[in-house]
Amino acid sequence: WEALAPVPTGRESSGSCVLGDLLYTFGGKDPHYSAATEIYDIRADRWFEDAPMPVGKAWLSACVVGERPFVMGGAHSWEDREGYNWIADLHEFAL
Repeated sequence: WEALAPVPTGRESSGSCVLGDLLYTFGGKDPHYSAATEIYDIRADRWFEDAPMPVGKAWLSACVVGERPFVMGGAHSWEDREGYNWIADLHEFAL
């Protein structure tokens, strides 16, 4: 194992995907629901921030189709004792 540039924001339950030499990390919980988009440049070994998601959320999924990163689903609040306020949405990250 080799240590690389540390992640700027410690959090859990974020979504990640890879496009080329970039690792995208979206949202998560830190302990608040985050809308952050942080991108790791593998070649430069550095992180930078980009436009946040429309809503902070955790437990989301992220994927790349062709050259297009997508973020879908997740939860953004504790609705009641029965469970989370689940989100049924799909957003494309504009490159």
